[in-house]
Amino acid sequence: MSAAIQTQQLSHRYGSHQALRSLSLTIESGEIYGILGPNGGGKTTLFRILSTMMRASEGDAWVMGNHVGQ
Repeated sequence: MSAAIQTQQLSHRYGSHQALRSLSLTIESGEIYGILGPNGGGKTTLFRILSTMMRASEGDAWVMGNHVGQ
């Protein structure tokens, strides 16, 4: 299987607030994951980075082998 989503040390800051901190994960094709966390925990930021709506402050991300991070 190949990775559908992969992140390496993905981080993002909004001023002094760190929404994502060094997130590294691999989700293989065919796997299903849920992303849970408190308000302000970085869930929406993660999906905005993965969908290329915003750039990460640090780190890299790939979706279906296409680089979308920083």
